[in-house]
Amino acid sequence: MTYRVELSRRAARDIEVAFEYLRSRAPLNALRWRDGLQGRLRLLEMSPEAFGFAPENETAKANVRQVLYGTYRVLYTIRGETVYIVTVRHGARLFLTGEEMDTVD
Repeated sequence: MTYRVELSRRAARDIEVAFEYLRSRAPLNALRWRDGLQGRLRLLEMSPEAFGFAPENETAKANVRQVLYGTYRVLYTIRGETVYIVTVRHGARLFLTGEEMDTVD
């Protein structure tokens, strides 16, 4: 089965902010980072359940999984045949609360 990967507005914004931050410091590394992240997200099209549950799963209403990419965590849920990317966060940031996870657009 092939899943469709969909970014929340928050996740799209997270990626753009991280990319701009990296680009301001090392333009080539930023391009590599974004390309690598897109490759990582493509893995979710075939096997989203291959990755473990995120710590946020304990308090969120939906099952929250994570895939790691470098120092970033990609948090997502599986909704039928869609993998919904909730947010892309630096691993050093605090975990989201269940309420924050449940209200992401």
